[in-house]
Amino acid sequence: MSAKGVEPMIQALPTLPRPDPFVDDTTYLDRRATTLRGWDPERLAQVFRGAAGADFPPRTAIRELTMPALILAWTGDPTHPVSTAQELAELLPSATLHLATSTADLAAWTDHLVGFLDGRR
Repeated sequence: MSAKGVEPMIQALPTLPRPDPFVDDTTYLDRRATTLRGWDPERLAQVFRGAAGADFPPRTAIRELTMPALILAWTGDPTHPVSTAQELAELLPSATLHLATSTADLAAWTDHLVGFLDGRR
């Protein structure tokens, strides 16, 4: 982050599209601001730099991963496109994908995670 920290990011939040499950959430912006302020600014900058420089691995390498994978994604977020989650689900031989389009779908993520960790996927 710059010397200004996370505040410029927080000021930009209202201009960014919200993921579909949060479209009607009146607390979304405040919760995002609180989360961003909770990060160490240097570490947050490293995360964003790393994400900006990361490329999707070769598809052949992804297909070779045989461990179970749980993919949780939401719709309506151009920075985390559903198409990436869908492609991962197609490439990984033991993947399960759950897409959240609503708050009810998000609420089910805990059950999906517990089931996945318990081996019920």
